[in-house]
Formats: sequence, structure tokens, C-alpha cells
Amino acid sequence: MQIAAPIVAILLMTFWIMRVEVVSMYSPVISTSALDTKTFKYGILMLFIMALQMMQMGYLPRLEFVGMEGISYSAYPVAAFVAFLTMLVLARVSKYPSVIYAFMSSLLVIKYFISDEFDSKYALTTFAAWLLAPVAALILGMVIYIIYQNSVGKLHIHLFQKSSLLKTLIIGVSGLITLAGAVNNGSVFLLVGNLHTQSYSFALVICTFLPVFFLLWRGTVSDIYRQTELTFDISFPVCISMLLSSAVILFISPAPLSVPALLFGAMAGIGVFLRREIVETGVILRNLLSSVLSPIVSIIITCLMCAIIPREMLSIAPAHINTSADADFNLLLFIGITVLGVVIMVIIAYREKIKSNWRDISFVQQQVMYDDQNELKTLEIKSILAENRNLYNKLDQKRKELINVALSISEQKEFLENVYEMVRKAIGEQDSQEKDRDLEEIRQYIFQRMSFSNEIDGFYAQAEQLHRDFSIKLKEKFPNLTAQEKKLATLLRLGFSTKEISTLMNISPKSGEISRYRLRKKLNLSREDNLIRFIKSL
Repeated sequence: MQIAAPIVAILLMTFWIMRVEVVSMYSPVISTSALDTKTFKYGILMLFIMALQMMQMGYLPRLEFVGMEGISYSAYPVAAFVAFLTMLVLARVSKYPSVIYAFMSSLLVIKYFISDEFDSKYALTTFAAWLLAPVAALILGMVIYIIYQNSVGKLHIHLFQKSSLLKTLIIGVSGLITLAGAVNNGSVFLLVGNLHTQSYSFALVICTFLPVFFLLWRGTVSDIYRQTELTFDISFPVCISMLLSSAVILFISPAPLSVPALLFGAMAGIGVFLRREIVETGVILRNLLSSVLSPIVSIIITCLMCAIIPREMLSIAPAHINTSADADFNLLLFIGITVLGVVIMVIIAYREKIKSNWRDISFVQQQVMYDDQNELKTLEIKSILAENRNLYNKLDQKRKELINVALSISEQKEFLENVYEMVRKAIGEQDSQEKDRDLEEIRQYIFQRMSFSNEIDGFYAQAEQLHRDFSIKLKEKFPNLTAQEKKLATLLRLGFSTKEISTLMNISPKSGEISRYRLRKKLNLSREDNLIRFIKSL
């Protein structure tokens, strides 16, 4: 029974501490993304266990429960069960009632029930600490936030350096509040574990606590992330001020305290200073009210339990708190836990380094892929723009051709109308000499039209526009060419035959051959050189 009693009590207490105290304590930390969950999990676990062991060995201070002497070992599981019921009742009021307050209040009532003795001084000190702790957290949270704003907040450093500094501060205060929670709330575990005089009481606490911790961890992490989104989505400065003020009060308090009550008190103080709500006032008041109601509901349930349970069952075998545990065993256990913690942290650090290297490699690969994709997109955009320009040029060319066709039709119509009027006038002329004069005028008019000077000029202009680079190179390399020779070179580049060139240039085929010969001489070509191949190579 002496071993079963602390096991049951620790199991019941650990369940709600994981669901309430741990969730509230580390939700602000997770909201800042300063720690990943795996490092966070093993880090706080090893720090908590080492702090308990150092308290057991006397290297760290622990709370003195002067009003708990003479309580039997059977009272502890009863008080833990009452605290469990209290949490179930108050869960409808708030997510953060205090299992610590409920447990300690139940123990005080049970002691009075079995011994008719009541340590009023200890009770008043404990209840006063519970009521004044949120007020102290409110004031201290405000003061720490002001100090932070006037020190760290005014540092003129690079954004990345400031972010790294803030993450370091978050990790530091996380370790500090873990240590403070172990000293304050962990004292209750040691109180329960030291029910018998064996030196293995600390091992009993740890062996009971660890399975529950690992079993409930996944659900605790889910609750942490849920509360991070709903309640504790806060900034770095607010998180640092909340945790630091709560840690300080946990260290100096004479009684075990509720961490959520301290955090919400500090949050209220920072909100007063900022003159805005960090969290809705109704949420803060509801959570603080649940802390006040926890000991009240616990006392009521304990009184009902005492009315049902015979006094003899709660008075069996008074427990003696073990204060002189075997020093050699404790030292050996402390060394073992320390070595195990160091090994676990080295493994975690090594795994994190591997993950970090993989993340760096992945980042480089993603950056290369991103650059390649950007380059491909740039090439695609350039290709699309070039295609659009080409289509626009073609469309513009077609438009000009359509306009030229319309103008040509208009000119031809005007020409034919003039010829028609001239022929009609010549037919109606009675004088033969006048008629011959009119016919000669018609002949010259038609001959002039047959030269197609406007069309040919337009053709040359368009050809020069399409082959601008060729025209520029021809002018740079052979500046002594005449305009007629440049036109001949352009026609040869376009692939026209001698007969077609003669027609377009309005000269005879023989004159065309002579023009080609002169062009060859001016281009400094020998008989073996091909004129057309040379022109196309320019």
C-alpha cells in the first residue's frame, strides 16, 4: 500500500499537469517558433528530472510543507482523486483550472478531518500566495516588458541578428520557467514520492512520471498547438515578459502555484501597459476565476468524500516525509540521469545537424530549380514577345498591302476613266489632224503608265526595308556604288533572273548583262567568283 499510494497519486496528478500546466507553460514558446517539438520535448524533460534530483539531493531549494506532517499515505491518492474530480468539474468553466490548488486544499481538509488539527498559519500563507500571485505577475510582467522595450527593443542591429537574439532569449526563459516549475510544482511530486523511508523514492517518482509523460505527449503537443492558435498567438517580447515574470514568482513563492494563473496575470499587466487586449479580457477573467474556484470546489468535494470514507481508512500508517535519502544512491542516480541527458541531447543535436544540412541542400536545390524556372520563364516570355512582334509585323505588312491594293485599284480606276474620256473625245473629233493629236496623247499617256514607276519605287523601298542589314553592309563596304547598282544587287539577292531584272529596271536584257558586269568589277570579283553567292553572303 505504501508503494501503490504514491503511484496512484502521481498518475492522477501527472495527467492534469500535462493537460493544463505544461500546455499553458509552453504554448507561448511554441507560438514564437523558436523551438521544434522534439528538441523541446527532451530538453524540458531532462531539465525537469535533473531539477527534481538536485532538489532531492539538496542542491536546489524545495518548498517546505510544514502543515503536512502526520498525513497518512492513504490520504494522498484520495486527495489526488479529489483534484482529478475538481478538474473535471471546472473544465466546463475554463481550460486552465489548477490541479495543484485542488490537491493541496484537499490535503489540508483531510489532515483536519483525521487529526482535528488545523495549521491556520500555513493555510493562510498558502491561500494568500494563491490570491496574490496573479497580482504580482501582473505588476512584474508589466515592469519586465517596460525594461525589455527600453533595452532590447531599442537595439539598432540587423533584423536577422535581432531575430537570433530573441530566439536565444526565448530558449533561455523556457529553461528558466522549466526549472522554476520543477522547484515549485515539482516539490509536490517529491512530497508524494517521499511517503516511505526507502532511498528509492525519487526513482519511484520518475518511473511513474515518465510513462505518463510519453503516453500523453502527443495529445499535449496537439493541445499546445491548438492553444497557440486560439489563445497564445503572441509576439516575442510579450512571450519573454510572461515567462520571465512567472518564473521569478515561482522561484520566490512559499507555496506551489498555478502556472496558467501567473501567465494570464502577466498577460493582463502587459495589456494594461499597451492599452490593448493581448487576449480577450473575458478569457483572462474566466481562467483566473477557475484558479480561485479550484480550491473551493476541491474543499467541497473533499468534505463529501470525508463524510463517506471512514476516518480509520485515512488514518492508517502516518507517512513520514523522507528527508535523509541515501546520498550514494542519489549521487549515482544523478550522474546516470545527467549522462543519459547529455547523450540524448547530443543525439538530438546530431540529428538536427543532419536535418539542417539536408535542409540547406534542399534549399540550394530549390534555389537552382527556381533560377532555372525563372530562366525558362524569361526565355518563354522573350520567345512570346518575339513571336508577338513577328505577328504584329506580319499583320502590319498585310495591312499595308491591303492599303496598297486599295490605292492601286483606285489609281487604275482613275487611269482607265481618264483613258475612256480621252478615247471618247478622240472618237467625237471631226478634224483628222486633231484626232491624230488626241490619239498620240493617248499613246504617250498609256506608255507613261506602262513604266510602273510608283509601283517599282514602292517595291524597292519595301525590299530595302526587309533587307536593311544587307543595304547597310553594302553601303559600308562599297560606298562607290550608284543607286542603280544598289537596286541591281538587291534584285540579285532576291533571286530575280536577268530578264525579270531588265523588266523591273525598265532596260533591255543586254543592258542588264552590262550592268551585272560593271557591278562585278566594282565588287572586286574575278571571273571564278560567283556574283549571286557573294551578294547573298553579305
